[in-house]
Amino acid sequence: MRPMYLKLKGFKGVRSGSGKDELEVNFSACTGLVAVAGPNGSGKTTVLDNLHPYRIMPYRAGSYSSRAFSYYNDCYGSDASKEFVFELNGRRYRSLLLIDVERKKQEAYLYEEAESEWKALSDGKTDTYDQTVENLLGSPQLFFTSVFRCQDAPRLSDYTRGEIKDIFVELLGIESLKAKGQKAKERKEGFLKDTEWLRREKERLTAVIDESKKADAEAERLKTVNMDLEKELRLAEDGIEGKQVELRHIEAQAALYARSLEERGSIEARIREVAGKIDKMKGILSRAQTVKDASAELKRYQCKAELLKKEMASLETALTGLREREQAGREAERKLLLLRKSLDELLLVQKHSEEVLKKDLRLAKETAGLLGDVPCGTEHHNRCPLLKNAVKAQKSIPEMISRLQASGAAPGKDAGLRKEIRQLEPQLLKLKEAQVELLDAVRKKQSLSKEIIEVETVIRKAGELGKSLPEVEFAESMYPGLDVELKNLKAELGSFLAGENPLAKVKEKERELGILKSKRQEYIEKLNDIKKLLGGVEKKLADGEAAIKEIKTLDDRLSFVNAEVSEWALLERAFGNDGVIALEIDDAGPAISSSANDLLASCFGTRFSVKIDTQAVKADGKGTKETFDITVYDSERDESKSLKTMSGGEKVWIEEAVTRAISLYNAQRSGRRYQALFTDEKDGALDFRRKKEFIAMKKRVIELGGYDVEFFISQSPDVQDAADSKILL
Repeated sequence: MRPMYLKLKGFKGVRSGSGKDELEVNFSACTGLVAVAGPNGSGKTTVLDNLHPYRIMPYRAGSYSSRAFSYYNDCYGSDASKEFVFELNGRRYRSLLLIDVERKKQEAYLYEEAESEWKALSDGKTDTYDQTVENLLGSPQLFFTSVFRCQDAPRLSDYTRGEIKDIFVELLGIESLKAKGQKAKERKEGFLKDTEWLRREKERLTAVIDESKKADAEAERLKTVNMDLEKELRLAEDGIEGKQVELRHIEAQAALYARSLEERGSIEARIREVAGKIDKMKGILSRAQTVKDASAELKRYQCKAELLKKEMASLETALTGLREREQAGREAERKLLLLRKSLDELLLVQKHSEEVLKKDLRLAKETAGLLGDVPCGTEHHNRCPLLKNAVKAQKSIPEMISRLQASGAAPGKDAGLRKEIRQLEPQLLKLKEAQVELLDAVRKKQSLSKEIIEVETVIRKAGELGKSLPEVEFAESMYPGLDVELKNLKAELGSFLAGENPLAKVKEKERELGILKSKRQEYIEKLNDIKKLLGGVEKKLADGEAAIKEIKTLDDRLSFVNAEVSEWALLERAFGNDGVIALEIDDAGPAISSSANDLLASCFGTRFSVKIDTQAVKADGKGTKETFDITVYDSERDESKSLKTMSGGEKVWIEEAVTRAISLYNAQRSGRRYQALFTDEKDGALDFRRKKEFIAMKKRVIELGGYDVEFFISQSPDVQDAADSKILL
């Protein structure tokens, strides 16, 4: 599987590294060792983790299964996608994943190029896609253990024996053996279920036979009980027939007595009816005078109510006129207040003007007085700048005196205001008169309203009583006749003689007959129960005879099924992990170890050699047991130890050698030509010298396996420089 083209859209690792939503890379020209380089966080691992068609980003997955990984955590938006084109065994394929993070939906398509067109190999469903990819490239567990080693990938030393065996089963192409073992197990379990069913069926039949033996004695007992019950039933039926004859005779007597009781009951009912009517009429007649008086008063109060309402209407008309007069008076009052306010303001202005004129006149006289006090004479007054104001003040004095006299003598605007005020003042007297009259009218209205309410109350009560007048008149006419009828009925009732009541005997005979019928029903039910029990017992007897015949057939079938279980169990073990599969894995171990040692020797010399152990001696020293361990021999130290106990740096290159040896073996056995290898930061624990040897081993793997390219990530500049080319992010 060789990557040719990759396009990622909506991946968080791409956006955080480049700030872009899309990344597109063409890998078709890449050969040899290709370093994917760039600073931390630039998206290197995101790119490398997507250079395969599996629906997994292995560095971020909990395990090598699409169910253990979700693109929704590493993508964003509703249109994220991954397009990946790769070659495998000379054919070109295109993987397309459409990821809607917002709605948590995925579509997955795989295409194969045929005659320059892409032919669909899957229908868009993720399960179909995953199965198609596994059919092409093998399981993700094998792929990510041998071909693709992601950052922080599980170490071989951490795999369980079961996980390693599953990988080797696929590696060796012996899934069919495992399938046969599984099929044998299913057949064995099917026959075991048959065995269990047959065992339970035999137990059931044995119980049926035991029950049939008990049922034989029970049948004799039930027949005896049945005969006794039939005798009791016949006696009960004879007793019922006799009681029925007695009952019919007493019922005839009771019918005659019942007719007499009906006549007497009819008279008693009529007495109760008449007495009830009389009691009702007595109640009506007890308030007859009150009803008649109320009817007489009703018309008088109705006339009084009409007069009061007319008086109220006249009063309403008068109130309307008084309210209009009051409104006109209030309008005159408001206007008078405005005029008085205007007069006060005008007088205040006039007074202020007179005071200003008097003040100006006084100042003018004081200024003009300077003309008589200066020694320069009057001929220089008009030319002297200092006396210019005094001359001007002397000339204005006559005018000021005239204005002052005019303001006090001439009638002004205040005269008109005073006249309007005098005209409006009489209307204030009319306002007070209207208010007094209005108050009296309102009080009179309140009194009339109260009186009308009282009269209407009397009318309503009298009307209610008046409704009863026809009833009173009817009671007065009917009462004498009903009283006479009641006396006659009581006299007729007294003529009936109390005879012997046969109804009590009827009830007694019915009770006795009921007891006999209950006993008969009890006997019938007991007989039915006995018949049912006899039917069950007879069925048990028949079932017992049938069970004796069936149990022999079951024994024959049980012997056959037990033989089948033994044979299928043998096949299950033979084709299981500890049978032929274990032998196949034992055969593969030396071949993989040889390839791993070749890689180690070509890069590190002969110091280290590995051996894959699939069996170990038991703790008691007796025999061997299935296991899986990688034993490393160190020639410098002359010691052997498990890979699990080695240092971190030593584990790196030895595990790299073993995983690549697995990859080489896989290519030879499966026929799949994995043209590319992938590793992510596997040299972190190595020193400078070991890093160079690590690169040499990578080149040796490419040479031995005939690979075209290996894509790897390393943070070491020296390791990056040793690559044949770089992809810089």
